[in-house]
This record gives sequence, C-alpha cells and structure tokens, in this order.
Amino acid sequence: MSGHKRNIPGLTRSGSGAAGFTIIELMVALAIGALVMAGMVQMFKSNREAFTLLDEVKNMETNARVAIDFLSRDARIISAPAGSDPMIPYDNMSPSYSPVQTALGAKEGTDIIEIFTSTCPEAIYVPQFNENSAALPQVSQLALVGCMDCYDLTLSAGELSDCVQQYNVNVVDVDPGSSPTGYSCQNHMTNANWQGSDRINLNWNRGANNDNANRPHQCNNPNNASQRWDASFTIGSDVYYYVRESAAGEDNPQLIRYRVGGPEEVIANYVEDFQITYGEDTDSDGLVDVWVDGYAITDIRDVTMIRFSVRLKTTRIDPNKTATVAPILENSTVSSTVDRYRRRVLTRTVRLRNMGA
Repeated sequence: MSGHKRNIPGLTRSGSGAAGFTIIELMVALAIGALVMAGMVQMFKSNREAFTLLDEVKNMETNARVAIDFLSRDARIISAPAGSDPMIPYDNMSPSYSPVQTALGAKEGTDIIEIFTSTCPEAIYVPQFNENSAALPQVSQLALVGCMDCYDLTLSAGELSDCVQQYNVNVVDVDPGSSPTGYSCQNHMTNANWQGSDRINLNWNRGANNDNANRPHQCNNPNNASQRWDASFTIGSDVYYYVRESAAGEDNPQLIRYRVGGPEEVIANYVEDFQITYGEDTDSDGLVDVWVDGYAITDIRDVTMIRFSVRLKTTRIDPNKTATVAPILENSTVSSTVDRYRRRVLTRTVRLRNMGA
C-alpha cells in the first residue's frame, strides 16, 4: 500500500486524465470575463448617459412650458384705464431698447416686454394733475380699498409704506384740452402717509433710485404744454419679462419675471433667446391684420394678440448628436452656434382680453 500514489482531487498531473484547468485555460477564461465586464460597464455607462440626457431634455421641455405659461398668464390679464399703454415693448431693434437692456442686465438681442395690470376696481380721477409731482396727494382712503391685497384702514404708517412699495401707479392724460389725449406714464410707489381721518398721500419714485428698470418716470406729456392736465390713475402690478445674461464664467441665461418693487424671479434656465411679435387689429374688426415687431407697432392700443417664442438648450452636449446650427427665432439678432446641444423652440400666441379695458 505504501508504494501506491493517490490522485488529489482538483490537481492536474501531466499526462494523466484527471479533471482540472491549465494555466492557459485560466488566462483565457479571465480574458473573456474581463471583456464581458468591460462590455457591461460600457453598456451601463451608455444607458446612464442616455437616461441623463433624456432627463435633461424632459427638464428643458418643462422649463419651456413653465416660461410660456407665466408669460401667457400675465399677458391675458393686461389691463389699465382706457387710452393708456398697459404694455410697453422693448424690441431689440427699437431706439428705446438699449438703456433698458443695460439697466436690467438683459441678454443683448433678446426682446423685453413691460406689462401693467390694474388691481383697482376703478380708476381715480385727479383734475389738473401736476406732471412734475412725485406724489398723488389727498386721495380718499376708501378709494384704495380693493386695490392692494395688503391695504386696509388699520395699518400703521410703516405698514402702509411697506404695502404700497409692492405696487405701481399708471397715470393717463384724460384732459380734453390735450391733443391728443392718452399719454401715460408709470411710477413705482415708494411710500405713503395718512392725512387726517379720511385721506392719504401716495409718493412715488421718479427714476432716482429703487427701480432697476431705470425708466423715465417723471411724466413729460408732449400733448399738453401746461404740465398740468386732468389725469386718471390706477394702481397695479408692473412686470418686466427678459432674459438675464449669464453670470461671469457661467453659461446659463435665465428668463426673468421682474415685478417692479419686488424680487427678480427666475422663470426658466438655459434660455438662449426670447422674441415677441405683436398682432395689430387696425380696422377694429376683431381680427389681426398684420404681425409686426415691437418697434414697428403703429398704435399699441390696436394690439390684440402677442406671439411669444423661446429657445432653450440642455445643460450639456449630446456626444452622439451630429453638430448642427441652433435654430434661429423669427426676427432674432441673437447669434446661432454650431454644436451638439439639444434644443427646443416653443411658441405660443395669446389673445389680449383687456387691452384698454
């Protein structure tokens, strides 16, 4: 018995028929396994990139819809006293564009729009208003009830000022001696104070401070040389929409909703372009006769529809996408690049329900 050798399971002897793997077989198996693992890792990486890109495209489309929804909502409720200009376009080709674009930090070439919405149930009539005044003196306290959500007759002086700072005032020339009537200007209210038992003074900013838009707030009515004219006032919300240029070192232009007297709200990210065209009903038949840029509007009171267009992009490129030129919006002066970003252009036409109402 001592002269016999036993086979140990799992070991291979040269020239024997015992089961097992050679070194070469193990190396081949490891190589195949490594190839399979590399393929699985690559597939996982590709799937993850595809899902990430799909999520970015979804977020971009959501951004676009949210932006258009905000714009449409504010446009539909535009309202101010009859004869006023509740909507002011700052088209990128307009002479009035550059100062406002610079003051707001808006992206060069993108359109800007200012929208006024009255929150008062009725306009306030003021005979022989002094256009050089920075106040609306001796207004009935009761006349302001319902104009501002924060306003009531029990507010302290400080609370009253805090309340009115959230609102703006629209002033319209209704003096029969003016030629023509209808001139309007808008001012951001800065404070107010009680006067006696039933009156109030409203004070506003005439462009000196506290207004990023830097508008010429002091009224300068070209239709009435006396500088005193019968006026109609209404209180409301004055809102700007524009694309804010990217901060230094970033590539994220944002669509902003700025309510004068309040904060700037970011409505959508990665907005490359924002353009607006206006539909004019020149013969008052209820139908749009011509679509024009803001600088070519004949009479803002004839505008019955607005067409908003926004172009957005994803935050990163799609390496599998062929490099193409970014789509150019109608009447845009924003440059278009060749790259692999995915983009969406969303356009919506809105009928203005309350122009001049």
